Order: sequence, then C-alpha cells, then structure tokens
Amino acid sequence: MSGVTKFSRILTPIFRMKNINWKYPKFEFRKIIQLGTLLQRSSFISFLPSWTVLYIAACKKNEKLDSRQFDKVIKTADEMYDNKKYKEAYDLLHQESLMENDDVLWRLARISYELAHVTTANEKKVSLLSEAFSYAEKAIQINDNNNNSHRWYGLLLDFVAKEVGTKERLIKSKLVRKHIEKAIEICPTDTTSLYILGNWCYSFADLPWYQRKIASVIFASPPTSTYEEALQFFEKAEEIEPNFYSMNLLYLGKTYLKLNQKEKAVICLEKVKNYPLKTRDDHEAFKEAVELLKSLK
Repeated sequence: MSGVTKFSRILTPIFRMKNINWKYPKFEFRKIIQLGTLLQRSSFISFLPSWTVLYIAACKKNEKLDSRQFDKVIKTADEMYDNKKYKEAYDLLHQESLMENDDVLWRLARISYELAHVTTANEKKVSLLSEAFSYAEKAIQINDNNNNSHRWYGLLLDFVAKEVGTKERLIKSKLVRKHIEKAIEICPTDTTSLYILGNWCYSFADLPWYQRKIASVIFASPPTSTYEEALQFFEKAEEIEPNFYSMNLLYLGKTYLKLNQKEKAVICLEKVKNYPLKTRDDHEAFKEAVELLKSLK
C-alpha cells in the first residue's frame, strides 16, 4: 500500500467526524489524538511535521511531557526563536502543562519581548511587555537559581521602567543590577548578562547632569559607576566568547573612546562594521559604529 493511500485511509474517517470543528483545527488536536487506537495513531502522526507532533504532545490536557519529549519541545522552540518564528515558538510553549517550568517561562518572557518589538499597536506592545515581565517573575519564584530567569527579569524590569520614564527607571536601577549580578553569580560565563551589567555601568557613568540630579533626590546614595567598571564587564564577556554580540563590541569601542584609547576603539568599531547583520541589534550597532568611525577620521 502506498504512503498516500495509507494516509488517505487514516484521514477519511477523521474528516467525516461531525463533532470536530475544522474552522479551528489547532484546538481540535485532542479529539484527533483520542482516535489513536482506532486509527493507528502512530501512522497518522508520522505524516505530520515534527514540530506539529510536539505541539500535539504539549496540548494533551493535564498530561505532562516526559523528559525526552520536553527536551524536544525546548529544542524546537529555540530553533523557532533563532529563525524569528516567534509566534510559532509562543504557541508551542504556551501550554497549560508547561507553565510551571522556569525554563519554559523565561523563554516565553524573551519571546513575548520580541513579539512586543515587532508589533505596531502600542496597546498590544504594552500588554506583551507586561506579559513578558510576569513570565520572568514567575520563573524566579519557581526556581531562584536560574541565571536566564534573573537576566530576563532584570532586562525586562529596566525596559518596562524606561517606558514609564526616567524617574521610574532610576528607581528600579538598583534592583535591575541586583538581578543581573545574580545571573552572573549563578553562571559566571553568562556573556549576555556580563554585557547587560557593562551596559548598566556605562549608562550610569554617562548619566546626564539632570538625571544625576533626579537620582540624588530619589536616593540617599544614588547608583553610580565608572567607564573603567563598564570596561571590565565588556572585556570579560569578549574574553569568554569573542565576537558573540555586535552590541558588546560597540559598547566596548565606545568605552575605549571615553577612556581615550582610540586605537582599541577603532578595532572594535571596525569589527561591528563588518559584523553579519542578522538581528535588529546588529543593524543598530552597525549604524552607530559607522557614524563613530566617520567622526574619528
């Protein structure tokens, strides 16, 4: 029997079922699964794309995935994220049986963050950022020893505060640093957290006078930093994983400029200029690096 004929024999009785709403197939997978013993479930599933099989597995009501299935779901979601298939990754992970796992929740936080950046509707953007923050917060509550959860909590806390305004961002600044430092404490080789902490230090070393004045009103001892401190974190991240992130190279170059180390700055900025343009950050880093290099001629 050919594969097509076999596939047709399996699907025909399914499509004749009257109690399945085919306008919303995504919500009807459970009913199809229930036909397993009658319709040779394994044969039916073998015709589906691998990510769809994982989605069906994740949809099983009140049924947790075993470790092997869970690892496959996570791997597939990460591949979707890397390929900018944020909605598909969100749908795969956003299942009742997965919502008590910190590794799922911090991934949902970063996916919601990316979805917020690609939406043009302001209300939707705010809603997605709030959702992202709630995932990171819950992830920490479930497991306080996950560096990714602390990193995303700190990053989202800063981002949401920035949307509110300068004062709110300053108020939350010490807590932001606390969570990023916690991420590095848990995983000293977490290059992304090292970059974020370096960026935090650079921002406070470069704080405009009027923001310093606001900070002095809010805090008895306002948060401060130096370019030298920022440099340590940028260099450490680069030492662990060279050229891992265009923004780390950019801020490394900018910090060298602030410290009057022009030759080192130019080397970093040239690397940014020649960096593969894959992400939104890569494009932003490229644009700023080109402008800085022009100003140095």
